[in-house]
Amino acid sequence: MKVKMVKMGSDYTTPINCRMRGIVVTSDNKHLFVEIGHAYSPNIKHTSLSQKEYDLKYPNAQYVSVDFCFRVDIPEDYYKNTTKEYNKYIRENFFEIPYTEKGIIEFLRKLNNNIDGIELVDDYYIDKYCEENGFYELYDDRLKHKYEILSIKYLDPNIKNDSSIIHKYTCYAKDGTEFSEKREEKDNIKNIVNKYGKENVKPLAIEYIDKMCRTFTKIELKEKFNQLLIEVFETNKDENTLEIDNDYTDI
Repeated sequence: MKVKMVKMGSDYTTPINCRMRGIVVTSDNKHLFVEIGHAYSPNIKHTSLSQKEYDLKYPNAQYVSVDFCFRVDIPEDYYKNTTKEYNKYIRENFFEIPYTEKGIIEFLRKLNNNIDGIELVDDYYIDKYCEENGFYELYDDRLKHKYEILSIKYLDPNIKNDSSIIHKYTCYAKDGTEFSEKREEKDNIKNIVNKYGKENVKPLAIEYIDKMCRTFTKIELKEKFNQLLIEVFETNKDENTLEIDNDYTDI
């Protein structure tokens, strides 16, 4: 199977400003926008490596570099240019893969093992592809998408520190098809409340605190959680103060 790629400036045959973009469909039918460029190995003089070590680490003068790799069939990922499952390829340096047609195919096979070639196409291919598959309209901010907080995974008693929640992200394609997935999100509790609303976060916070204070009975911990409830949710202190036993166990 060949992957259609749009050359940006020049392709793998020219060593100047080499970048190519394409849409790769994975074996499990996820549609990825991929931008592949090239990088030059550093001059050995600018490293602390011996010649043998340098040759092992940098076997190619020019190697494959991945600038973008994210899903186009989910609007959230289009906006943020990231997909957790695939951004590992962006961070990785493929020193072992030369920037050649064969090398680029070697990288693309990491995404779909059936890829065996590249077909260079015109500049409008990606736009047409997304529009024909209904992905173009997914990028419209006016279309419906929503976030729903499901649970609090970790609540830090210090308001300024990050807590962790599980939320459900849902969006809708051009034909009304619904896509949703659960994700973990980290932020301080005040920002979480601003995003999801007090009425949605408060019961989950009280449930989490009640569970923690039944597990760990340290008085200082309960006092910190009580203060958090008061400061974040601006509620009456008597309403939300947790009962504190005189007998407790340090943690």
